[in-house]
Amino acid sequence: MSTGMTPQNPRRSASVAASGRHVVLIGNGMVGHRFCLEWARLSQGRDSLTVLAEEPVPAYDRIHLTDSLTGADASSLELSPPDWYQQQHIILRLDDPVVAIDCEERKVTTRAGAVHCYDVLIFATGSSARRLPLPGASLPGVHVYRTLADLRSIRTHAASASSAAVLGGGLLGLEAARAMADLGLRIHVI
Repeated sequence: MSTGMTPQNPRRSASVAASGRHVVLIGNGMVGHRFCLEWARLSQGRDSLTVLAEEPVPAYDRIHLTDSLTGADASSLELSPPDWYQQQHIILRLDDPVVAIDCEERKVTTRAGAVHCYDVLIFATGSSARRLPLPGASLPGVHVYRTLADLRSIRTHAASASSAAVLGGGLLGLEAARAMADLGLRIHVI
């Protein structure tokens, strides 16, 4: 999926090409989205921005991710709808992460093979869930808890389970335990 500046908006493309810098932002989590908000406020059309995201959905509120596990509509977590990016003349490329960076040539290549040149490169890649190096950590039914896709997988497995173990008693671990208890599972927090 992509939104934003397209050949249908040549006036914008021409004005940026003539006078501005092209910024490429790698990552579209909460920090990447905050960058987009500030860029839209400060750039005032002088520069162009392309956002390259690994996930197939626009930025969402990870703080309230657990609400989606217990049935809240995932769209309620959106930080901005896809058309917001377009209105801000931001090119948003979803589900196409960067796989190579050529600093000398000032370009990045995505998994799909798209090449994006840049004047400024910003990293807002966030964190990733870490799987413990334990036997069985990659078996079906063993999940990490970080993305909407992770939650869909957990919800699918929870439908046929009677109990669950949560490794980690921090904020997210306890929220996950509560959400799975709300789904009717017997919970063991380790």
